[in-house]
Amino acid sequence: MDNENVSGQEQEQQEQGQQQQQEQGGGEKTFTQAEVDTMINTRLARERKNQPSADELAAFRKWKQEQQTPEERQAATQAQVDSARADAEMARRENYLLRQGIDPDDVDYYVYKISKTMKDDEEFEDAAKAFLKDHKAGKHGGSGVRVDLGGRLNGGDNGKKTTNQQMNDLLRRARGTSN
Repeated sequence: MDNENVSGQEQEQQEQGQQQQQEQGGGEKTFTQAEVDTMINTRLARERKNQPSADELAAFRKWKQEQQTPEERQAATQAQVDSARADAEMARRENYLLRQGIDPDDVDYYVYKISKTMKDDEEFEDAAKAFLKDHKAGKHGGSGVRVDLGGRLNGGDNGKKTTNQQMNDLLRRARGTSN
């Protein structure tokens, strides 16, 4: 350990000497990989001395927890319980939709959309049945989810179709689908 401190001090003196040489001479100094490694290791060793050990961190966390009032501990515990309940409810909803035949890649979307349509006193399963009845899978496969990515930049199309819209219409007609 003493050897490390001595070598660490020597390293710092060498670094300071090199810096002075650079300032005086104005020239650039190139370092070997070994010199760079030793500089980095000495810097890391200095920083690690300032960091608490794992035991000190554990003792601090224990002390901090002991400083909490009973109300704060109860609030923290309640937050953990609420989070666990929310996770369990989300898993229950996803499981229900998977049993209904929804593609696993689309389950998150369906949970979100169904949750947005639910009334306060409505059960998820009832809302899901109504939503799924209105949103059956398309006749060409897929999940039945239709996403319109053709937003208007100018706020409206004034009845004119863009080249992209015209091409899409031609492709739909050739495929035999509408919309």
